Amino acid sequence: MKRLLWVVAVMMPLLSVARTDTAAVFQHLALGRDANGEKVMFNFTPIGNGEKELRLSCDDSRKIAVLNREAMAVYDLQTMKRTAFLEISPTARIAGIFEDGFLVLKDKAKLLSTDFSQPHFYSYKGEEIWSSKKEACLNFYMNNVLVCAESRSNDGKYIAFDIPTGRELWRKTIPGYEPYLLSVPYISDNDSANVYLIGNMLMCLDMRKGDMLTYPFRAGADISGLRLMVSSSPFNGGVSLGVLFKSDKVPDVIGLHSNWLERGDSLFIADADNLYCFNRNLSCLWKAALPKGMGSRSEIKFSGNRILLLNYGVGFARRGMCEYGQPFAASYDVTDGRQLSVTLPDIKKPLVGGVYADDGRVYWQTRKDFFHSAEGDTVAYKIKFKAKSSFGWSKDVRKYVVYDSVCIVRDGALQSIKTDGRQLVVEVYGKDVNIVGLDGQVTVIPADEAYFKYVSEYVFSTNRIEGKPRHFVTVDSASGKIKYTFYLKGAVHQFEDDDILVLSEQGIGYRKNEP
Repeated sequence: MKRLLWVVAVMMPLLSVARTDTAAVFQHLALGRDANGEKVMFNFTPIGNGEKELRLSCDDSRKIAVLNREAMAVYDLQTMKRTAFLEISPTARIAGIFEDGFLVLKDKAKLLSTDFSQPHFYSYKGEEIWSSKKEACLNFYMNNVLVCAESRSNDGKYIAFDIPTGRELWRKTIPGYEPYLLSVPYISDNDSANVYLIGNMLMCLDMRKGDMLTYPFRAGADISGLRLMVSSSPFNGGVSLGVLFKSDKVPDVIGLHSNWLERGDSLFIADADNLYCFNRNLSCLWKAALPKGMGSRSEIKFSGNRILLLNYGVGFARRGMCEYGQPFAASYDVTDGRQLSVTLPDIKKPLVGGVYADDGRVYWQTRKDFFHSAEGDTVAYKIKFKAKSSFGWSKDVRKYVVYDSVCIVRDGALQSIKTDGRQLVVEVYGKDVNIVGLDGQVTVIPADEAYFKYVSEYVFSTNRIEGKPRHFVTVDSASGKIKYTFYLKGAVHQFEDDDILVLSEQGIGYRKNEP
C-alpha cells in the first residue's frame, strides 16, 4: 500500500521517551448512514481534542498513528487496541509507521525546516532498533527499503537501508539533477521491486538490489544568450526579474516532461522532444516526436485507444515558473504512437491549466483568461466568463482550477458532469463549481453538492469550506451506487477489501466490510 496521510490539523512532532498501554477501549458509534438512510455503526476509539496529525501504516498491517505536540499513540485498527504510546519532541519528525515499528527523523541542529535529518527506527516499545551514522535526506521508501541522499551538495550519492534492520543494502552514485530524484519517484501499483526516476535520463531502480536501467531523456534545457529571465507566478500574477547562474549539475530550465501513465505492462511519458512508450525494463517500444521546439511541461491521459497530450508552454527555473516552448495539444495512437491530430492555438502566453476533452475540444487557461479550440484547429476563441461565486481565499493560490469532471448525487449514485465540447468544469478554488458554456453562460454547483475524488479510489468528498464539516460518500465498486454517506470534519478512507476508516476530530472509527 502506498503512503497515505490525513491531516486533521497539521503539526511536526517526534520522539523522546516511551511507554506502552495495550488496553482496548472502544465504543460502537454511528458515524454515517447507508443508502437507505439507516445509521452505520463503527468501532470507535476517542483520541481527545486538539491539533493532531494522523498517519496510516505504509504496509498492510492496518496501524494508524495519532500525533500531537506531546505524544504519539499507535492503534491496531483490526482490534482498536492502542499498541503503543510514546512521548515525543517537536525537534523530531515521524516519517512512517510499519508493522515492526516506526521511522523517525531527528535534526541535530533542531531546525524543523531542514531537509537533512538522521534516520532512526524504533520498535513500538520505544526501543531504538537502529540509526544511521550521519544525517541524510530521506527521498522515498517502498517495501521496507529507504533511499536517502548522503549529502547536501546534490552530488548524486545515495544510500539504501533495509527499514526493519537498518542493514545497508547498497550505496552508489545516481546520475541526475535536482529536484527530480528528491521529489517525483514513480511507484507503480503493479511493480513491487522497482521505482522510476527522472533526472538527466530516465531510470528504473531496483530498490533492494540497487541495480539500475537507464534511457536518454530531455527534461531540462539551457537557455542560450543572456541569462536573464522574467518569471511569473501562475497564482497572483507577480512578475520578477531573475538572473540564471550557470550550474554544471542543473540546467537553466527543468520540469520539461509529463506525468507517467500505465496500461498493462507499458509505461508512457513525454519529455521536451518525444512521447514514449516503454516496457517495465525501460526498453522503448515506440516514440513519437512532438512539434519541433514546442515541447515543455505537459500532461497526458488516456482516452480509449488514444493518448491526449496537453503542452503548457512553461518550465521551471530557480526563481519559479518561466516560459518555455509553446502551448499545443496532440493525440496519439496508444498502440504504435502515430500522431492522430495536433492543435496549435494562437496563444502567446503560457498556460496555468487546461483540459483536453475526450470528444476533442481543447480548453486553455492562462493566468487571466479561458480559451477553447476545436481539435486540429489553429485558432483559440476566448470564453467571456465571469464566475458567479465569490473568491475569498489567499491571493497566493490559483483562483480558478479546471477539471475533466466533477460529480453530483442523483438517484443514489454519483453522476459525472464532464468537460466536453459544450462546457468547461471550473472550480472557484475551495468553493463552488461553475459549469461554463462556450458562450460564457454559467451554471453553479454549490460547494456542498459538488463531489471530487478523494484519496481512495471509491471515496468522494465536497470542498473543505473553512470551519465547516464536509460531505463524504463511498461508492460500491461493483454497482457504482453510493454505499455510505458521512458529514464530518476529518477524512474517510476505503481499503481495497472495502473496509472503511473514518478519522474525525474526536477519534478513529473502523468498520469491516459486510459483503
